[in-house]
Order: sequence, then structure tokens, then C-alpha cells
Amino acid sequence: MKFPTKFAVLLFSSCLVITSCNKDDDEDPIVPPNTTSLLTSHEWILTNVTLPFPLNGINAWDSMPACEKDNFYKFNIDYSGYVDNATLKCDPLSPQRENYTWMWKDNETTIEIPADSSGAATIFKNVVITTTTMTAKTEWEEQGIVVTANLTFGVH
Repeated sequence: MKFPTKFAVLLFSSCLVITSCNKDDDEDPIVPPNTTSLLTSHEWILTNVTLPFPLNGINAWDSMPACEKDNFYKFNIDYSGYVDNATLKCDPLSPQRENYTWMWKDNETTIEIPADSSGAATIFKNVVITTTTMTAKTEWEEQGIVVTANLTFGVH
């Protein structure tokens, strides 16, 4: 091979190597956060409660005591968590933090906090979480009537 041909092959090969090395190939792709990481990356504070059934959309938030409105909730990656009674405690003798365990159900659309000393489990259904809000529904029985509440949480 003559020198110009060798030079041309070397130049062409160098161009291929340079253009095939793209910085983007070496960077990790951006992976959207999954539901668990969204849930566990913040403390959550209740920001709204409505009662669509059987109470026709009553805004229960307005009638909640202030000592319940400032509580915040933490869900940890190891399925432990706590509710913090924050500054305004409804009962001064209550602990500042109450620990709980939690689990996902129904393909990460339901959060269940097993029964505590009161004997009732807490179940949040239809859970939807973004980076700044979480919405869910919960139900309980009161005087023989099942009451549904729509809950909205924000990042604390």
C-alpha cells in the first residue's frame, strides 16, 4: 500500500472511532421514579378531605380539628413508617410519633397499614402519587353506614 492510501485508511478509521464514541452512550438513561420511590422520598401532610358518599361531597377538611391537620406521615423503603403529631397535638399525652408498618397491595394501588391497638387496619385505595401530591380513598363504617373519604396529601 502506498503512503497516501495508508494515510486515507488511517484517517477514515479514526473518523469512524471518533464518531462512534458518543458521550450520550456513556451516560445512564433517566429512569422515571417508581411508585415506591415516590411514596418513600417525602413526608406527606394531609391537605384536603372530601366525603363523596353518602355525604354528597362534603368538605370534611374545614371541620377537622387543627391538631389533626398538621400531622404528617412517613413511609420508609423498609415498609416501616410513622405519623408525627407535629406542633398541635390533640392529646398532650400522646406520643410525638407513632410507628407503623405498611404494605402495598393491588399492584401498588392500595396501601395497607395493619391493625393497631384500636383493632382497625387503615387502607388507602386508588393511590396515585406524583412528585408533589398523593391522592387516595379510604372507608370506614359509622353507625352502620360505610363512609368513603377522598384524601389529598402534599409534600411536607
